[in-house]
Amino acid sequence: MDQQGMLSDIEPGKFFVEFVPAGFEKNAHLLPKELGLLKASISFELSGAGGGIWTLSMDSGKLTGKTGEDPERIVKLIQTREDWGSSMRGEKGFRLELPGEGGGKNVSQELLLNQEKIERLKSIKGSIKFKLTDYEKGDWEITAVFGPDTPPEPDCTITMSAAEASAIREGKLSPQTAFMAGKINIKGDLGLALQIGTALTA
Repeated sequence: MDQQGMLSDIEPGKFFVEFVPAGFEKNAHLLPKELGLLKASISFELSGAGGGIWTLSMDSGKLTGKTGEDPERIVKLIQTREDWGSSMRGEKGFRLELPGEGGGKNVSQELLLNQEKIERLKSIKGSIKFKLTDYEKGDWEITAVFGPDTPPEPDCTITMSAAEASAIREGKLSPQTAFMAGKINIKGDLGLALQIGTALTA
């Protein structure tokens, strides 16, 4: 059974606290060097049965996971336990790339984080929902919250097909081209979406 299959039923707490840090340490030599130089935390909040809040923190080339939210996080990612599980199983048009599976080589270099981008992201306040549509497998959603407060509703919602999102992630399609071609739908605070996009790609 491959790594993805073994993790199809893993509990979130074990995934964030044990598996991801261990996988990062084991496969650090396969990952982009930029990742090892970062100092940042990302919190994850999963709603529904079996959900909770966990944080992954990178510092001095070491990745650690813990239960609870880090008040100094650069972003908190919120989604349902069901959608998180579907990404582990490669369902709903989105598959989570795990440590050692491609080593991040399938991710567009433009989208890789560095410390300069992290500092820009820290200055942003607001929330943005990403919705990937797949007529056969169902929609997949995740909300990114920047700043200390979590609003009841996202300030902006970005909707695109799962196929287009995959093309952007792999660097085969630029977000700007996709938007101009009408393949990305943005509702709400367009300025926030542009601010985040600039912070990630500038």
